[in-house]
Amino acid sequence: MIYHGVCETNIGKTYHAAAALLDLENPQQVIGRLSYPLFSPAKKWEKKGVVNHVVFPTGSAQFGDDLYIYYGAADTRIAVARL
Repeated sequence: MIYHGVCETNIGKTYHAAAALLDLENPQQVIGRLSYPLFSPAKKWEKKGVVNHVVFPTGSAQFGDDLYIYYGAADTRIAVARL
């Protein structure tokens, strides 16, 4: 599961993309999650906007071996990250 997380930093709240693996039979059971953000606001247009310091994943699609994560950036743009 790709989701967003928020944390307090020295510049205020920052929204990151995160990932967790859920059990197929019981999705309430978390098998594991990354101990670090999948990605964080890094580009100028992710850091400054209506709401600053935001990457907010909203959907994903797999094409071949690539995972595309579609996300909102600083509440002003829509973007995609490819992993």
